[in-house]
Amino acid sequence: MIPASIETSVPHNPLRLVPAEAPADARPSRVASFDAFDPANRAALEEVSRRLRCNAEQCRIIRARLMTESAGANQICTITSPAAGEGRTTTALGLAMSFAELPGRRVLAIEADPLSPRFGRLLDLPVAPGFADWLGGRCDLDDALIPAANGCFMVMTAGQGGENRLAEHLVSPAARSRFEELRERFDHVIIDTPPISRAAEPGLIGALSDQVLLLVRMGQTARPSIDRAMRVLDGFGARPTAAILTGARSG
Repeated sequence: MIPASIETSVPHNPLRLVPAEAPADARPSRVASFDAFDPANRAALEEVSRRLRCNAEQCRIIRARLMTESAGANQICTITSPAAGEGRTTTALGLAMSFAELPGRRVLAIEADPLSPRFGRLLDLPVAPGFADWLGGRCDLDDALIPAANGCFMVMTAGQGGENRLAEHLVSPAARSRFEELRERFDHVIIDTPPISRAAEPGLIGALSDQVLLLVRMGQTARPSIDRAMRVLDGFGARPTAAILTGARSG
C-alpha cells in the first residue's frame, strides 16, 4: 500500500510503485519483450539497465499503467520530485528504456537539470548541444539528439550554458512550438527535471507536458514536502498524474 500521506496528497490515481534501483546483488532483469530488436539491441538495453541498477520489470509495470490510464495521451512525461535523491534520473531512463522495448516506438529521454547533469556519465555520452541549447534556438533538434543503447532510444543532455536561462527559455513564445516538435518526432518523451525545492523548471516543463509523475522516496520524503510540491505544481497548472514510490522493495 502507498502510505496515507502520499495517497492523500496525490489523489489522482497514485500507482503502487517501485524501487528506483535494484539491490546491488540482485540479478539483472532479463529482457523478455525485445523480439522487435536484434540481439545487439537487446544486449545494449540490458547493459544500460544493469549499469543503472534499474529494475526493468517494475519500469514495465509503470509503462503499462501509464499507457492504460492515459488513453495514449502520454507523449511527453515529466518526472520530478520534492527534493534531491528521490530517484528521478534512474526512473526517467528506466522508463525510457521500457518504452524503447515496444516495437516501432520512437523514444527520447531529456535531461532538464543543467545544475546536476548525470546523463553523460551514466550513459557514456559525448559532449554535445542539449536541451538548453535547443530551447534557446542555438541548435536544431537533430543536433541535440544522441543515440543511446545501440540506437534503441535517443537522449538529449542538459546542454551547455543553460544554468541561468532555462526557465527564461521555457516561458518564451517558442517553447510551446518546440514541444510540439517533440510530439511530431517521437512517440514517447521522458523528461528528467530538477527537484521542485530547487527550481521552477519542473512546473514550467510539466505545464507543457501531457503527464507529470511525482517521485517520493520511502522513508525519506516527508508529508510537508509532498504537500509543498503539490502546491507548487498546481500553481503552474502541472498537477501530477500519479505518484511513484521509490526506494521500496518488491514483494
